[in-house]
Amino acid sequence: MMATNDTRIAILGGRGMLGTDLAKICGQEGFDVKVFDLQEFDITNS
Repeated sequence: MMATNDTRIAILGGRGMLGTDLAKICGQEGFDVKVFDLQEFDITNS
């Protein structure tokens, strides 16, 4: 898969086992990766 520089991916739960592997692979493929985990998207913590 070939990504352009403007392709962005958000990974929710990105600090878990699957999320870290996915973020690594997507980054190697050229995607702009943003990782979020519970602290960043917990809607009860506002």
